[in-house]
Amino acid sequence: MAHPSPKPRRDYDADPHDFFIEPEWCVHALLDAERFVGDVLDPACGSGTIPRVCNQRGITTRQEDIVARKGVQIVADFLAPLSPIVVLNDNIICNPPYGIAEQFIRRALQVTNHKVAMILQEKFLYSGKRHALFTETPLARIYFLSDRPSMPPGDKFLAGEIDAKGGSVNYCWMVWSQDHHGPPTAHWLRKPATIATQVAA
Repeated sequence: MAHPSPKPRRDYDADPHDFFIEPEWCVHALLDAERFVGDVLDPACGSGTIPRVCNQRGITTRQEDIVARKGVQIVADFLAPLSPIVVLNDNIICNPPYGIAEQFIRRALQVTNHKVAMILQEKFLYSGKRHALFTETPLARIYFLSDRPSMPPGDKFLAGEIDAKGGSVNYCWMVWSQDHHGPPTAHWLRKPATIATQVAA
């Protein structure tokens, strides 16, 4: 969310760091449907929505971003060259900078033991250039969000300059599992009527 992006996204003006805030219900919906064993890293945590929801449900997290915002534990460039000794994460859950989302996904797959989950605009799926990303990696499940989330520019939203108005862009969670073989399956998620506070079984 913090890297500069060459293209605007969503139904708002472009943000200089591609920092947009996902609503908490999107994370709850994912965790209701998908089990994550071990800890979770969010390498573009922004204001900390994903780690906050994971912590509410008993999942240990690490919060990393390229910009030093409140709550960021580690200030680092996730796409920097890897050191000779790579510390593997159990899982990564992230709202990546859209313009460099493929790079984020490929790096995440290099540094995780179990699962990678990324929330992305649905149009990300429709690209000939990304055909190999979808067919040659262990993409296991795609969760389409039936309710469109609003994702306002983070800095403006946190400053109170704009509201989180109703969303007009389709989103999905894409989940890679290191032990998955075969094509991905498609699923649909609704905004939870009630929010659970434990890890989904």
